[in-house]
Amino acid sequence: MITESGNLSDTGSTGLLRAALLGNAIFSAICGVVMVWMPYRVSAALNWQGPNLWLFVGLGLLVFAGALLWQGKQGRPSVAWGTLFSLGDYGWVIGTVWLGMFAPTVMSGDGWMIAWGVSAVVALFGSLQLLGIARMMRKVLDAIEE
Repeated sequence: MITESGNLSDTGSTGLLRAALLGNAIFSAICGVVMVWMPYRVSAALNWQGPNLWLFVGLGLLVFAGALLWQGKQGRPSVAWGTLFSLGDYGWVIGTVWLGMFAPTVMSGDGWMIAWGVSAVVALFGSLQLLGIARMMRKVLDAIEE
């Protein structure tokens, strides 16, 4: 399974980043599968017409999940990739905020509850990834100073 590459707590300064990347991969994959498998239900739940949109978003999330998994399985994930993934996560959140500001009627109240919930989880993973990167960089700087 995902943790076959070893115990994440034993990986030193990379543990938090790897755990955040893998958690983000799982969440993105679940959302992607739901959107690809049931785009009409997702569209109905959000009260947003256009199930083909959710099919394409779901496919994109599956690609994103694969990239997250690839980096999360690395012994030392790339800082550049981790930062890029966090920027993508924050882009998702900002997009949701903009949609809420400029097109609030595009979804029902229940749809917005789902969208805000997903955005909160996405923001959490983006923040945990950046915190993991900061911890990795601190370990590197501490090693250089010694």
